[in-house]
Amino acid sequence: MKQRNANVVIAVLLSLSSSLSDANVEIYQVDIPTPQLPIVTYTLNCQADVTIEILPSNQQGDPTGLPVKTESLSDQSRGKHTYLWPARKDDDTMAVPGTYVIRIKATARRGQWGPIAGLYVHTDWDTEQPSWPLPYAPTNIEGFYGIGISKNPRNPYYGRIYVTHVAQKDILMYDPDGSFVGEMDDTGIEWKKSAPWDLAVADDGFVYVADRTAECVYCFPPDGSCWLSKSPSVAFCRAMFARTEPNGLTHVYVTGNEQVQEITVDADHTTWGERRPIYRTGRDPTVNSTHVFGLWVSPDRTYLYQCYIPEEGCPNNGVTKWRLANSSKDPYARPHDGSYIRDQWQNAGIGPAIDIELSADGDFLWVTRAINMELGKRTLTQVDAATGTLLEDDFGIVRYATMCATDAVGNIALTFGKDARSRGQLYWGLFSLPGVTTAAKVAGVVSLSDDPPPAVVTGSATWKGNRPGDFDKLLPYDTCSLSFRVADLNGWNDVGAVTLDLTSLGYGVVPVDSIVQDTSDANHLTTICTKKGITAAKGAKCGMHRITITCVDRDSGYSRLTTSDINLAVGGYRVAGKVKLIPKGCPVAGALLVAEGGLPGAPGYPFRYESRFSDSYGRVTVDLSEGLYKLSAQKEGCHSVSIIDLDISRELFSGLPELTVGNMFLKASGDAESDSMR
Repeated sequence: MKQRNANVVIAVLLSLSSSLSDANVEIYQVDIPTPQLPIVTYTLNCQADVTIEILPSNQQGDPTGLPVKTESLSDQSRGKHTYLWPARKDDDTMAVPGTYVIRIKATARRGQWGPIAGLYVHTDWDTEQPSWPLPYAPTNIEGFYGIGISKNPRNPYYGRIYVTHVAQKDILMYDPDGSFVGEMDDTGIEWKKSAPWDLAVADDGFVYVADRTAECVYCFPPDGSCWLSKSPSVAFCRAMFARTEPNGLTHVYVTGNEQVQEITVDADHTTWGERRPIYRTGRDPTVNSTHVFGLWVSPDRTYLYQCYIPEEGCPNNGVTKWRLANSSKDPYARPHDGSYIRDQWQNAGIGPAIDIELSADGDFLWVTRAINMELGKRTLTQVDAATGTLLEDDFGIVRYATMCATDAVGNIALTFGKDARSRGQLYWGLFSLPGVTTAAKVAGVVSLSDDPPPAVVTGSATWKGNRPGDFDKLLPYDTCSLSFRVADLNGWNDVGAVTLDLTSLGYGVVPVDSIVQDTSDANHLTTICTKKGITAAKGAKCGMHRITITCVDRDSGYSRLTTSDINLAVGGYRVAGKVKLIPKGCPVAGALLVAEGGLPGAPGYPFRYESRFSDSYGRVTVDLSEGLYKLSAQKEGCHSVSIIDLDISRELFSGLPELTVGNMFLKASGDAESDSMR
């Protein structure tokens, strides 16, 4: 029987988190991904009791009455969750047509200080480890150093955690629940010995990462898909911080050489200004100091806090508060002639202060210290933000704390564990204080017709390959299977037909193999659809393919449908080479390998493949599907001297991980350009 829920609209608003103490629970990634169904997805950063309320509202989502449905979900685990409202009220009658708003509230009760994400060990950074006692970690590896968290709720990557790994030369990314996302794409950067080092997440979500040895900073977008620009030379970096103005101008602060320097980058994230010292912390700004470390700068940049490891004769030992020295000529508050002055408080007795962050409520500062908790000295402390007085220093397992960062609700992320303040650390974790805390969010807008068609439940798709291990892409001549859930408010058996568009793989539109009831759904609204034996035809393009799923409604006489897209990565055959400049034969960084061609008759033929940028040694790789190609090197300001004809086939790669084509040559149009290619 059809449900009478014509023109139901569920409006989702965005509200701030609230708490009863120093906040620790937060609801992230709130969304209604399928416009035709009242399905809400969200992510919890810690275990919590969740209450979902559905209220009548106006078109703007403002509540116009009491809740018609209240769902209590106790002890929901940290991680990603999906809630489907079956359009029924608390009395089990159908909701009347109209507009509704969904509110989500989470309450967490923590009995003790400890990690809510992690611990992660520097030798196994994608697997969470128990924290009691500390897991084993070898000390002869340069592990985690810098850490930062996106705090801007308007950023789609709000809550993402970024951690540098010195030995692996990677910037690691984690979701707000601590699940590993992957590495930032730093192709073309040749990290030096002490790099990647510290990092800072600016107010706009962009990430700045220091190469301490090369004395420069790289800018990355929040998704880590590439790097955008490289700064001019800066100090021998110990620590970093960043602030973004409303006009998009970002101020990047770098500590090192007994001073703090500021360098700006425009809203395009590629145009850098000149560096300038804004204040001196030690005695001699010309020497490489191991004493000046982390800082925290206020949003309006009118004051800051600075960490300095005690040194005899230095006036700024410990933790100090500095004030902006303004000129009457300045139209707004900003440094004048590069000057901050320290006429505020000082806590010189705190010891070797490494990094510093302000709490979410602004009452206290987190300060890390390079000392061993096991020797009776506390490595993580709280300091009164107004006076500099030590408040608390008993925080469990944390020892030799190094860099720190708070999230938007007050949890603190730390790299720690190694008795060497200038080296990569053994562990990282996101820690929370004990207490009862709450968060509230709401999300998206959905409109339902009188007989809403079925739709794919976003996030339910699961790929499985025919090889052992996790599936990340479909390799040539391999097969894979796909399973996903489809929901229909009229009941699971109203799902009439489901098809997949595999045209780009060479097979057209095909039906799924099975549509069966999802027995885990107590409301009997969802099915599980499965398709086995998916493969890519010979010559199909390698790269990301968009697979369109079409779901058709049975009650409407198969006339109502919805479509959803999911992605499938298709692998190819890897070709490797080196790009060099003639006549000197020096390697070229930032060049591309470009292949044009493919297999005639393959969907989308002909193809054009471009590699990522070559590194400082000129090394570069590109993945190709089967077919005939012309391969060349390309870079702005020069032209290709060598073009190679390639016949890519399965037989050619038998037993080979990749095909090496040797050197690919470029020639610049002038001497100046030739020098710039080096």
